[in-house]
Amino acid sequence: MTAELQIHAALCPRVAVLSSEDVDQLVQENGVNDLSSLLRPFESTVERLSVRTSQLENKTCERFPLRFDPLSVFQAGPSLSGIGEVLDNVSSHISANAKRWDTAIVCPRVQSLEDLASSGISTEPLEKVTPWFADFRDMLLRHRSVSRHETFGHPVAVLLAVSSRSPDPMNDFARLYEASQSASVFENHPYVDPHILRYYVVIHDVNKSGPDLTQSLELLSTIKRTYGLHCCLLPLNSATSSSQKSRGFSEIWARALQSDPRAAMLSPNISTPQKEDGGDDLKDRGRWSTPGAPENEDAETSEARKLWRKSLGEESGHTEADGEYGRLLDDEDVKRLKGFVRELTAQSVVPFMERCVQQWNEQLAASRRGLTGRLFGASRKLFGSSKNTSQGSQVPGYNVQYDYYPHSALEAQTRRLADFAFTIRDYKLAAAMYDLGRKDFASDKAWRYSAGATEMFGLSHLMIMLTTRSSPIDVDSYLAQACQDHATHGDAELSGLKATLLYYEVYRALNHYRTAPSALIRAAGFAEEVYSPLLLEQAAISDLRLTRPALRKYAVHLVMAGHRYQACGQKQLSLRCYAQAAAFYEGKDWTLIENHVEHELGIQASNEGNSREAVAHLMKLIRSSPGEAEQHAGYLSEVLNAFKYIDGVDGVVDKEGLPMTLIKPIFESQKACIRVDREANQAPAIQLVDEGRWDRLEAQFLERGFRSEGDQGKKRKKPDSLSVDRTRKAASVDETFWIELIATNPLNTRIKITNVRPHIKEETSGDKELQMDEQPDGIVAESLAILELEARESRVIAIPVKSSKPGKFRGVAVSFLLEDLLPLKEVLEKKGKRLTATKAQRMEPAYAQDQSLVITIHEPKPVLSVDIKDRFTFLGLGEEKTVALILENEGTVPLTDLRVLVDSPASIHFPNPFGTKASPLRLESKNDLDEQAPFDVPLEGDELVAGRKAELPLVLRGSSASTSELCYLFVFRDSEGQYHSHRFAHQVQVEPILEVVAHCQPSMEEEVSYNVTIEATNVSSSGNEVKVKAISFISPHWVCSSEIGKEGTRTLLPCQTSRHFGLLKRDESQLDQGNQVEKAWPISDLSFTIKRLSQMLQSREVDEKIKPPPTSLWHMQLFKGDKGDEDGKKLSPLFTETRQRYRSQLLSNHFPTMTHRDRRLAFTLFEPLDVDVVVDWEMRPSSAGEAQGKDRGMVEEDVARTGQTYLFGLKLGSMKNEIQELLESGGGQGIRSMYEETAKEKESLLNNLLKSYLAKDDFPLQVDLLMDLEEAGKLGDGEREGGEGGKMKGASAFKHDFKRKGPLTLGVWFHVRNMAISGPASSFLGEVDPNQYTYEIRLFNLPKTKGKGRATHTFPPEAGWNHSSPRGLPENQIHHGEDASLRSRIGIKGEVAFDGQDRSEELPVGLKGASDEGLDQARWIGKMVLKGELGCDRDKNHHKIKAHVKIPGPGLKRIGGFQVVCHVKSNKGISLENGAGGGDVGEGRSADRGIVIKTMEKTFEVAHQGEGTRSILLHQS
Repeated sequence: MTAELQIHAALCPRVAVLSSEDVDQLVQENGVNDLSSLLRPFESTVERLSVRTSQLENKTCERFPLRFDPLSVFQAGPSLSGIGEVLDNVSSHISANAKRWDTAIVCPRVQSLEDLASSGISTEPLEKVTPWFADFRDMLLRHRSVSRHETFGHPVAVLLAVSSRSPDPMNDFARLYEASQSASVFENHPYVDPHILRYYVVIHDVNKSGPDLTQSLELLSTIKRTYGLHCCLLPLNSATSSSQKSRGFSEIWARALQSDPRAAMLSPNISTPQKEDGGDDLKDRGRWSTPGAPENEDAETSEARKLWRKSLGEESGHTEADGEYGRLLDDEDVKRLKGFVRELTAQSVVPFMERCVQQWNEQLAASRRGLTGRLFGASRKLFGSSKNTSQGSQVPGYNVQYDYYPHSALEAQTRRLADFAFTIRDYKLAAAMYDLGRKDFASDKAWRYSAGATEMFGLSHLMIMLTTRSSPIDVDSYLAQACQDHATHGDAELSGLKATLLYYEVYRALNHYRTAPSALIRAAGFAEEVYSPLLLEQAAISDLRLTRPALRKYAVHLVMAGHRYQACGQKQLSLRCYAQAAAFYEGKDWTLIENHVEHELGIQASNEGNSREAVAHLMKLIRSSPGEAEQHAGYLSEVLNAFKYIDGVDGVVDKEGLPMTLIKPIFESQKACIRVDREANQAPAIQLVDEGRWDRLEAQFLERGFRSEGDQGKKRKKPDSLSVDRTRKAASVDETFWIELIATNPLNTRIKITNVRPHIKEETSGDKELQMDEQPDGIVAESLAILELEARESRVIAIPVKSSKPGKFRGVAVSFLLEDLLPLKEVLEKKGKRLTATKAQRMEPAYAQDQSLVITIHEPKPVLSVDIKDRFTFLGLGEEKTVALILENEGTVPLTDLRVLVDSPASIHFPNPFGTKASPLRLESKNDLDEQAPFDVPLEGDELVAGRKAELPLVLRGSSASTSELCYLFVFRDSEGQYHSHRFAHQVQVEPILEVVAHCQPSMEEEVSYNVTIEATNVSSSGNEVKVKAISFISPHWVCSSEIGKEGTRTLLPCQTSRHFGLLKRDESQLDQGNQVEKAWPISDLSFTIKRLSQMLQSREVDEKIKPPPTSLWHMQLFKGDKGDEDGKKLSPLFTETRQRYRSQLLSNHFPTMTHRDRRLAFTLFEPLDVDVVVDWEMRPSSAGEAQGKDRGMVEEDVARTGQTYLFGLKLGSMKNEIQELLESGGGQGIRSMYEETAKEKESLLNNLLKSYLAKDDFPLQVDLLMDLEEAGKLGDGEREGGEGGKMKGASAFKHDFKRKGPLTLGVWFHVRNMAISGPASSFLGEVDPNQYTYEIRLFNLPKTKGKGRATHTFPPEAGWNHSSPRGLPENQIHHGEDASLRSRIGIKGEVAFDGQDRSEELPVGLKGASDEGLDQARWIGKMVLKGELGCDRDKNHHKIKAHVKIPGPGLKRIGGFQVVCHVKSNKGISLENGAGGGDVGEGRSADRGIVIKTMEKTFEVAHQGEGTRSILLHQS
């Protein structure tokens, strides 16, 4: 049935039937109640009927249905007029047939868009997908009643029927006419129009009156003359004993009467019956199944059919024993009935409606649209009232009290016009009239009428779109408004439901599902009646039929429908909705809604006694999901309870058909693996080490471990690999290996797992599936007895397995019992490495077979196990601890040539001295950056036999403050010469103990020296005291002055700092030969590095065999420990490796463009200027420290903890530009290469070198000012304060009386020292010694400056200056006071005022209160240019030169400044650019060598105080 026919069948014209008693008798002989029941099968048989619209347009109706009802139905109303009884009938009907529907219709599974086509849910007819909804729709739409607000339920015509055998048929017609005129349907319902069509029928009973129709025809002629042309003769009961009836003749009335809403039950709507043979004139049998019980009919359906037949029998007095339907009728009578209905429709009903539409449209609608009609309507609303006037005198209008319009009211006639126009398919006129009516209804606040007109207004537009095939428009707003008005003022359920169903039918026909879900959900509301889940289920189907299917909404609406079905008692359909929703949510990880669905499915299955299905659903709840502990505990309890009721044999549960695995496994297969080399138990820290770290360690062993000879004096043959393929596990026969699993509790409550057993399958066994208790021959796997996991807990377990025969085996599954009851088995499936070799593999993901769960069992081989004796995890930074490694051969054959390589040489040392050796003062150390070679483990008899153990002493040092894993790689050989490796790692947490900071500055000594301050702070978090036992300096050229060293220790409380002062001098003396290390000299320059860099820049081959020679180092102590304490005199064997790690990191930061190999080949371990500080300390646990250690989980031993803290990389002395010398020698010239990329790499390297510390050029000279107090005393006859006379250094004071003795002439010594390290001349400078300098000191006075401002001095040209500005200043200008670090002051006590600023805070206490005098009175006198020459020897590396300054009187005096200029001395008088010979100097480069000439500048002040004796104070900043 098409949507248009479905709409018009629900809204078809109703014909009231009124018949005489003799007609009822002859009809009842055919098994029906009355004439209307006899005509019901033919209500929709009128086909191809032409109708005419108000625009005189002819339209052909494929079908034009009518509805025949007894007149009594209109008078008293139908017995099932309420929505409640209709819904009760629907609910009973669905309950009786739900199982049949569920069995006959496959439940669709939609998980993705690809499943829509195969499921058919988005394309199949509605009657096939959800026949229960089709039955509900038909039953609801066939329920017709007389309503106030619409006229579709009012009669259009009255059919008066009299039998031809009546004694007085004309009087019978008269009585029937009078009865129809005065019927209560019109009297009791003033809103029903009595002016309807009356049709007269004479029924001729052929069975009793014979086939002669003469008298009947005469009677018909009389009737036409009396009542008009709307009459006919209908012969019936023509059947004889010889009459032939079509097959299934009685089913015509059976199907029609079943669709009557007054019937208690209906047969299930499963499918449309096929056309029967010989039934040509019964071709539309409908989709209702025959009332005859089929062979496969179940008990419930049979009982329902009996109830249905009983209901019909009680109403009509006819029972099944009386005979079947149409007993006295034959095929000819059926044709007459169909002809009669068509004649009635085509010649009477339709023309009557067309005339009414035409007349009403001209008289009513036209007048309403004119000015007169508007004024008439307004005057009626203003002055007319139905409340206080009599009915005879009032203008018909809305009766507010009884909520209706009289049939003669203008609004009621407009509504009847619209309904008639809709019936004859004049949808445009109908829409216009509905629009006019709804506005009038809303104006009168007749909300029921307004709602009905609004819904029909939208439906008319939908019918226009359906018939004209125009683009759909949104009319859902009209439906929403109508439903809202119905809910507020009218019959919310019945009227709203009907309207929604009518709209939904047109939506489906138009394939316009965009607004269908919202309309259906709105109509469903929150009621728990059966219609609510039916509509929600249709909303879910509509979600799938959208242009872009909404799968998530589809699933949500199914869940809502399932919940409502369950609430109204439809368990079967509820399970069906939940099952469809569960299919969609499967694998989506939307745990909350999926848990709800599966829980409902499981509980309903359990309530129905289906424990297997209940377990299948409830087991899906055992997974990680949000929820409280009580909820998860309830899930677990429900699963176990359902499992207890599964049937079994002799107490053994039949597991066939049960899901033996959880939806989310407890044991994660991706993290499962097989451990072979005891790493799972012996070294848990291995799991924290990245695999790439082990790969690098193995590659280093292959590179360094096969350069030396083996245990038999033969050179070791380098293998291709170390034989252990970590991706392919291997073990010996009867050797234990472990299957490592990670068990995770997914629930928020505690669970217990017992009898955990792994399942091993031999690779050659094919796809044979192992049972729960099966294992291959030779495999012995232990089981884990019990495992209890707290909420959300994860735990690693290792199950030992042994094999007594060789072969290849794979771990395939693990089985266990959940809560000692539920047997589960989880498959261990893993993906291997992603394959990308072919194009197909790159286009479609393909993976290799995983090997982490595969093990190869081979013949016996040596097996090494390693562990630490007295394992510990905490170390202090710099602390050293001696432990022992326990080595054991767990194999069955011996192993030889055992060696070990560690990845942290600065933290691990095997006590076989290497790195440093020899005497207390002088050490010999390697000076290359080569990595450590593997250590040969000494074994008794050069082998470790099977079952034997050996101990290897080990020194561990905390080298960096962090938590790290120390990795050991052991390599050994078996008896066949094959190499094997074993990994071992342990974790150490290192915390700082002592923080050391060093401060260095040049001293005032005559020799080249530096003052060094060492600050040591106790930063230990354990709260223990730390004792500083000794401080040592390690350097190639700098020694600690023995006079400053003191014996004793310094004890530091937590957070306490101690300061230690020392003096470091340059090594310029020849020490005793006993302290000299043979064949080792201190590194004096960077010639090795410069040469290697030159080779790399010029792309020359670098010979890796040529190493930098060893260097000798000074090991001098600032102070020693207590007497008898020898620890402070020893240097840790890990010092060299620790410095190498520091050196590698430093070079990596400074030279990122170089590779690690190039840095290792080019640079040395020590450089000439390096000074390292070593602080020996000791810490013993205290009571406070023990308490803090316990709080932090640390166990403090009652023994002293000792260690050495290192401070590397202090550089004392001036640095020179080594890269400049490299460039001048041609090392950086002509960078050429065949390849552009190589040239770019060399250019990048050169730029890196030019920006590094190697290109730094420090000023080589240190200049200090010293005052000659002895000479000052002679000149001024003054009194000295402080000091011992002569040339004093540091701060000294002298008093002078300016008023009595006149001006003071003061002698000032310039102390100049060469801070460069001595050594042979660089080969790149030829005959030029880079550490020999000549210098000049240029003195200049300052002009007088008054007031605030800055004094500026310009170098006089006649002084011989080259006019190049000092570094960092504008040319020819010096700003006084700019360089505070190079400024010296001579102070005479008094108040300070300089440049308008109060600078008294810079003077010593007491030098305040004097008045200001001119700043130009203190002047240099005598020689203004001081010259000298310095070398690197002890007698030549420092020089004093004297100058004089005249101080005319007290006050703050700015006596001027000086500039120091130096240049590298030429042994042959090299000509310098911007300067001649050895006399004129400046900053520039030589013409041929490019030697840098260096300058520095200083200024100083004089301070004074008032009258009388004054004090002169000299101090240097």
